Amino acid sequence: MVNLLVVTTVSIILGVLGVGRFFPRGGLGSLAVICLVWGFVGAFISLALSRVLAKWMMGVQVISPATTDPDLRALVSLVHKLARAANLPALPEVGVYESEEINAFATGPTRSRALVAVSSGLLARMRPTKSRVSLPMKLRMWPTGTW
Repeated sequence: MVNLLVVTTVSIILGVLGVGRFFPRGGLGSLAVICLVWGFVGAFISLALSRVLAKWMMGVQVISPATTDPDLRALVSLVHKLARAANLPALPEVGVYESEEINAFATGPTRSRALVAVSSGLLARMRPTKSRVSLPMKLRMWPTGTW
């Protein structure tokens, strides 16, 4: 929707400014269509690859639900509990990435193929009760599917 609004707005502005006279007949409209298609395709590719790219670029290490580490097991349990409460169709992957910042994020192409990543700083500094408050705030967009 945003892509459509951006292309429409830019087309109107270029039309008002008379930029169309520098293009061959109908060239401004054709350019707008090409930009619209390019924008939509790029957005869908980015969304489809978001989980893989997050793991790669952030160095996210996915945690097995069967881990023996009590802190990591508690994190996976908490995220899965929140996912069930949000009525997600599938439980997300849970991972940790190296960062001193207190942060967490969720990404994925669909609600069924999600990744929740938590920084090592959040794990190191937060007590379990605080994490129960922090993670839902970070992941509050789950029910709508907007990451």
